[in-house]
Amino acid sequence: MNIDLDKQEDLILLSNKTEFIKGLDYFSKISNENIKNIFYNLTRSTVLRDVDIKFIIAFLFKTKYVEFKDEKINRRLIIDPNVLMEELILFYFSILTNNRQINESLFINSEFSISNDQILINIFSVQIKHRIFFSVLQNLGLLEKKSENGLVIIKNYTLAKKFLERPLRKISPEEFEKELEQKKLNGIIAEKFVVEFEKRRLGGAKEIDWVAEYNVNQGYDIASYNNYFDSTYNRFIEVKSYEGHPPCFFWSRNEYTVAEMTQNKYWLYLVNRKEMSQKGYVPTMIQNPFQTILKNPSSNLIVEKYKVVL
Repeated sequence: MNIDLDKQEDLILLSNKTEFIKGLDYFSKISNENIKNIFYNLTRSTVLRDVDIKFIIAFLFKTKYVEFKDEKINRRLIIDPNVLMEELILFYFSILTNNRQINESLFINSEFSISNDQILINIFSVQIKHRIFFSVLQNLGLLEKKSENGLVIIKNYTLAKKFLERPLRKISPEEFEKELEQKKLNGIIAEKFVVEFEKRRLGGAKEIDWVAEYNVNQGYDIASYNNYFDSTYNRFIEVKSYEGHPPCFFWSRNEYTVAEMTQNKYWLYLVNRKEMSQKGYVPTMIQNPFQTILKNPSSNLIVEKYKVVL
């Protein structure tokens, strides 16, 4: 049995993750077996193809789970199919990245974009002869096909890291200004939505103060009331606009400070741009985010900037 891990045709795997787990499960139950019998049994008990079985054997041999002796395969280590499947995926990925042509075509020269915290690869930016590997990566669970033609979503951390470590594309000052203007517009639209939402919530009985219209450094966007019978502002709302799930937003130092000072009077309103036009849409409302988010150990907080004083 020969498999050349440098040859493209030996790397075009045809089965999905579930079938590979079945193959690994088969090897977990044998101690030693004739290679021909292994192929015979696996092709009849699973939908694995010869190229898939060869790859599993090559993987198990390279990782020293099995050894070859007298046309037989001897298992040397205990095999946990589900755990070992993740190793097999990383093994396959490392082979692709170590193949210069495939690595350059798939991971270096391909076009990708980031949308709603997802990394999207344009398969049409990849050489035709290498596009087949997107199907393999999809079958192994590293990619997911997006509804739009020609786009796939990265679902695996290691693969995502590979793309994010690439040099960022150059962006012109004009493009940068355009992005800033779009973000500003998204924010204004979301704030206006919340102003109207608050008016409806309070039955039209109160005047809502759209603070961000005249003061962008207040630490919140809107001053409102908890109840229609309240006489002073007691709900200070910071509006965050987002798309996709889960919501992702930035929180400034000033907003953080005001949230800490006002505690239960401070609210975050998260407005989904794609859903806000739907009748009856209600934004996600979070009271006292200083405690419920910043002090919550389960919150996913990422530092984007550092202030450096020399």
